[in-house]
Amino acid sequence: MYFLTGNTDFKNQLLSKQINNKWWLSLNDKYYGTALALYPFKYEEPQQKTDSINWLLDEVQNEDGCWDSGNIKSTGFILASLWPRESSLGGGGGGTTADCETAGFSCSSIINCDADILSSFSCSGAFVCCSQEKILETCFEQGGEICNSNQKCVGIGSVNVGSSDLSLGQLCCVS
Repeated sequence: MYFLTGNTDFKNQLLSKQINNKWWLSLNDKYYGTALALYPFKYEEPQQKTDSINWLLDEVQNEDGCWDSGNIKSTGFILASLWPRESSLGGGGGGTTADCETAGFSCSSIINCDADILSSFSCSGAFVCCSQEKILETCFEQGGEICNSNQKCVGIGSVNVGSSDLSLGQLCCVS
């Protein structure tokens, strides 16, 4: 859900599910689970991503550079999630798009784009190229209170909102 919405609560929930500060598990598969969990963070560098990269490169990578005993699917998904490369498919006369971040803009979810969406620049997945990313206020500036993510906002009209000062396992509750 974080990949689609950019919602901080979803981000924190996803990052908190990392096992042993190394991997995520999905369908009983560490490699698939880790690649799937880190796919939304192509343009972000949370500590959990760094920890997983260290695990993948230092502890479980095969001598041939692959993972999961040379499994092509696992290796491909890990590479696409952690080290994406922009590519253009040939065929015909042009129409390639320039990389958004190389051009000085930012890739973000559509909900976090505070200005123009630049369709002539490319980003991966569901991210869009944004001329100006939304600048989040602190929780205090929004009149909120920082709570643990396992707590619920209570009161009429209380909502969880994103803020610039949240750490892993926190949410901002605004009444």
